[in-house]
Amino acid sequence: MKNKLFNRLVIAIVVIALVVIFVPMLFSEHTKPLHSGIKRIPAMPNFPKVSHQTVASQTQSTTTTQQVNDSALPKPLSQSEQLAAKKSPKATSPDSLKAINSPNVVHDAMDDARARLALAQKENQAWLVHLTGFPDEAAASNAVKQLQSAGLSAYAYQADKPTNASVNIGPFTHKAEAIKDLSLIKTKFKFNGEVIEFNPTELK
Repeated sequence: MKNKLFNRLVIAIVVIALVVIFVPMLFSEHTKPLHSGIKRIPAMPNFPKVSHQTVASQTQSTTTTQQVNDSALPKPLSQSEQLAAKKSPKATSPDSLKAINSPNVVHDAMDDARARLALAQKENQAWLVHLTGFPDEAAASNAVKQLQSAGLSAYAYQADKPTNASVNIGPFTHKAEAIKDLSLIKTKFKFNGEVIEFNPTELK
């Protein structure tokens, strides 16, 4: 009688131990978070929002500036004046070289990107020039500086893999403009890329 009671106690203790060990493991497997396989589309840099009135004012100021520049154009030189100018060519001044590499050129490119963003959201269509083949983020950032110095609205982003950095230029509201800039980039900077359609609602 005592042996039967002892065996039952041993069996009960073993069962309780198994329950204590395995039941929490089962619940922990069900509570593990599920990982989504959806890739997020790279967003543009965090530009301040630009209203449509700002875009219109920028367009008007550009038109006014162009009219002033046209009125300030010098008159054509006569043949004798042209010969005299050829005999004494002016050297490029250091100030003009500094202006090319001025930070204002980069700021102008960023302002252009903000205006493009507002216009793309207004017309609900956009294209980007997507450049790839950069070994790391530093190379992509260097490419962005080169493109911005040329007046292009470029920005870099890091993909899922650390060695997969890319550069985008845009957005463009017309595909033909994106194709034209891509051709210029391939010729001048030797970067490889493609024109992709982009949802303006993703551009924030």
